[in-house]
Amino acid sequence: ISARPIEQTEWAYLVPRIAAWAQAARIAFASIVVQQDLVGEANVRIVGLGRPVLILSESFLRSSEWRQQDAAVAIAIGLARKHILRSRSIYNGLVIATSVLFLSALLVTTSVADSLSTDTYAIFLFVLAFYFLLRVIQRYAKRFLRAKYFDVDRVAAHLTGDPVGVMVALHT
Repeated sequence: ISARPIEQTEWAYLVPRIAAWAQAARIAFASIVVQQDLVGEANVRIVGLGRPVLILSESFLRSSEWRQQDAAVAIAIGLARKHILRSRSIYNGLVIATSVLFLSALLVTTSVADSLSTDTYAIFLFVLAFYFLLRVIQRYAKRFLRAKYFDVDRVAAHLTGDPVGVMVALHT
């Protein structure tokens, strides 16, 4: 799969609009590339944390009209603006950490129960309480992430001036 800078493609005319929207959203892209995709793949995505790269699918650009292209690019800019990649990484790390903590708590409490002959019921209650605490933390983190996604939608609608186009892009 190859990628070329957008300036070297037939879609170079999109650069001024993308640059203006990125500047309005206070995002600096390292580069904007058009990628040849596998058959059936068509998307727009952001890669990187600091200065992200905007990757536009060639098949998406070929099979879409200007309104769909604008909405997809604006959503990608919104994702970069709201640091969704970083937030998703933190959320996934939280899920992994809670799983590891739960399993380690379970292992520790069962090993303590074997060595001290403590009541199994008390150990079960401790592990259950710990699990529910971790689930509450995950729920609030998920709520925070969902709010960020709504902010992305708002940014995209503001950039394009076409909230209906953004809604259509989100649901297709």
